Amino acid sequence: MKYSILICSYNRGYLIKHCLDALLELNFDKKLYEIILIDNNSNDGSAEIMKEYASNYDVFNYMFVEQKSLSIARNEGAEAAKGDYIIYIDDDALISSNYLTRLDYVIEKYAYKVIGGVGYPWYHFGKPKWMREDFGYSTKGLNDVGVLQKESISGFSMCFERNTLLSSSLFSIHLGMSGDKVAYGEETALIFELRKKGVEIAFDPKLEVKHLVAKHKLKLSWHLQMYKAHGRDNLSIWGKQKISSSTFLKVSFFKFWKIFPKSVYKFLFTKNYYFNNMILDTFQPIFYLYGKYNG
Repeated sequence: MKYSILICSYNRGYLIKHCLDALLELNFDKKLYEIILIDNNSNDGSAEIMKEYASNYDVFNYMFVEQKSLSIARNEGAEAAKGDYIIYIDDDALISSNYLTRLDYVIEKYAYKVIGGVGYPWYHFGKPKWMREDFGYSTKGLNDVGVLQKESISGFSMCFERNTLLSSSLFSIHLGMSGDKVAYGEETALIFELRKKGVEIAFDPKLEVKHLVAKHKLKLSWHLQMYKAHGRDNLSIWGKQKISSSTFLKVSFFKFWKIFPKSVYKFLFTKNYYFNNMILDTFQPIFYLYGKYNG
């Protein structure tokens, strides 16, 4: 078995069908890969959908992980996987039909141990006019496959050589999503560890998925809370202490008056720059700081 594709899912409801149907369209030899559907103790009918697909299609295998933690689900899935390479695809992502064909080409040509891919926004619930068409999309400045020097890769699409992954600390169970809790950092922490060991972190802008922009991500409040969570979780990733209240107030005051006038000017005189854009640009660095202050 060359590839194991792991789909970790918690309460994704009917949306999981879109993910699984896309996986069925992969144009790659089915003898060379397996798909493990990891139910992270869902209670909304997702488990029944995953079991149905596992029953109807040989390529799918169902797995249950009781403790609600994305990191734990990913780690237990890695232990159970049979493939030489372990691929993580989010349960709200639509994999491209040539994903494995492209990945196989990159691995055979370059022998990278860790590879990330690009995600195009999937506006299944519509797009508010203030949100960008390319929200969440980044090629990391690369036109073709290459090695990232500092950046991490995104969890919605990442591949690890099995032995490389299992010889690491895996995904930190103190970071990342847990049930309905919004948290980040587990991927960045793992990539930092592997890079420190000398493992090259590759990225391929032609390794594509479509990644859902969920309903809650269409709200301004979610974007602000996301920056707060990033600030909080970065403390754990880099082992830093919370900032003091005086530092938070001083730096926030400085950033506000540096950014706010520019944001107001753009709001008044720039086309397609809306009130929500003004608020987000002004307050996202302050919410990030608050995460570092509040922990």
